Amino acid sequence: MRMQIVTELYGGIYESIEGFVQDKYPTSALPIITYESKLTLTEDGEDIEMYHFGSGHTDGDTIIFFKNANIMHTGDSFVRYGYPSVDLNNGGSIKGIIDVLDSIAKLANDQTIIMPGHGQLSSKQDVLDLKNSLSNLYQKTIIGLENGLNYQEISDSIDETLGGASSLEAKKVKLNYIKSIELEQKKITE
Repeated sequence: MRMQIVTELYGGIYESIEGFVQDKYPTSALPIITYESKLTLTEDGEDIEMYHFGSGHTDGDTIIFFKNANIMHTGDSFVRYGYPSVDLNNGGSIKGIIDVLDSIAKLANDQTIIMPGHGQLSSKQDVLDLKNSLSNLYQKTIIGLENGLNYQEISDSIDETLGGASSLEAKKVKLNYIKSIELEQKKITE
């Protein structure tokens, strides 16, 4: 369990936390109910399904689906403010978040109300749009790295900036995504 280990943080665009150590949590702060992939609870006739689709924003995210109401809360696995935060320090994965978005879309139907972790109510199509944008960024980054391009050259080959607080911030975040994808690839090949 990630909360029970000491972790040295990767700073990414937040250089101030580079090398910072995140201490383990005390036993009193650990969850008392855990599950691996799916947990279903029923409350007042509502089936509440909780899913863990693997690493995405972190490696411990839960998607909550209020099945009868056809409403899904995605937490930070799906957001509407720009590039979703991928917490590499806590097991997050850019490839993983693309897969999680795909799983969310497969679970939803065209009438499902999607409640993102940040931003306005959304639809299955909004989830697919973000998944497709991130997939494009991921594939172009892999191709660029294989062809020996530097980070800026790869960034310039990707039209998508996914908005964000400012154009400059979005460009900075896109560069961090590219660097993070390279880190993920190195971990895969090790």
